[in-house]
Amino acid sequence: MRRGSRYWGGLGSCLGVAALLAASAVEARASALRPNLTYSTSGGLYYGSDDPLSEVVTGRITGTPTLTFQGVQDQTVQAGVPFPKESFPIFDYPDGSIVSVPLGRLFADLPSEGETIYENARFFINVRVDAVDGSPLIDPAIARLEGTINGTIRAEGESSLNIGFWGITASPPYSPKDFVADSMTIGELRHHLFTFSLDQLPATMIFSEPDSLRLETTMVSEDLNVPEPSTWLVFSTTLLGGWLLQRRRNAKPSSTRARAA
Repeated sequence: MRRGSRYWGGLGSCLGVAALLAASAVEARASALRPNLTYSTSGGLYYGSDDPLSEVVTGRITGTPTLTFQGVQDQTVQAGVPFPKESFPIFDYPDGSIVSVPLGRLFADLPSEGETIYENARFFINVRVDAVDGSPLIDPAIARLEGTINGTIRAEGESSLNIGFWGITASPPYSPKDFVADSMTIGELRHHLFTFSLDQLPATMIFSEPDSLRLETTMVSEDLNVPEPSTWLVFSTTLLGGWLLQRRRNAKPSSTRARAA
């Protein structure tokens, strides 16, 4: 009876060690996968036939367009600590898992006279990743953020604009908990770009002379190839359990000899 108790106690210890090994393996892999992404952005307003959804979504600009977008060039951002595939947090993101991604600036000039009205005017921003850790990509990865602009820019008096990105969301942990504007897959990671920075919702401009607004989004990453914690647990438990079983078998002959004596 005492020998059996020692066996099951040892197995319990093995399970505990296996769980620690599983968690440590997943955490170590996540910390190692934080590539530096070199990217550029470009974008602007859709006009007429340039709008791929012109027959579905109607936007209108009345007056002379006065908005321009200036993107960033060869910007570098280090990806955050990735989450294992389809295991995003339901509540807050852990420190180090979410990073800021500057997109550029939206410049608003005043019309020479009268006013320019934007009613659900559609715009886009392309995020193009050309290199990872300094190594150029043969096929650059591209994410496309789209949204709408509403408001009025006046030659005289106060002007105001509201800018918002489109996004989709689903229930975590199978997708990020916040609205995702677009995603791109590079190697073993899928990077999800949110609809604006979390502290920039909504994006509003109020001005009476030419002005600009810094546009920024945030990003989380997903490790597509990390083994599930249960896989590590089964593997580690098998190794430790096999070692423990072998020890038990090796102990049997000694016990038999002791009884014979």
